[in-house]
Amino acid sequence: MNEEGITFNGKDLKEAKGFNLEIPIKDITDVYFGWDDVYTGIPTGERAYPLYPFRSFISFNKPLRLRYKSDREERTIYLFAHFHHTRVIEASDNYEVYEKLKAYLES
Repeated sequence: MNEEGITFNGKDLKEAKGFNLEIPIKDITDVYFGWDDVYTGIPTGERAYPLYPFRSFISFNKPLRLRYKSDREERTIYLFAHFHHTRVIEASDNYEVYEKLKAYLES
């Protein structure tokens, strides 16, 4: 990630294949860190939910939502940047990525 764009490389677990996505900063329309109507914090089997019902008191592993323009339509992607396990919890670097993206978008 830099002031021009953000690149994602990894594995699409649902499709079981490689994943590569490049999004120019100028095409990002919204950045949101936290729970929403898709990632609610309620266990569903496919969504993130650390320690429900205590999610509002926990700042780790919240999803990072990006909305961006692509081929004349808006797309949405949910991220868990550098998802990792600590001794006790599952965590990610989403808050740090969120702060950097906000700074790029405001400049």
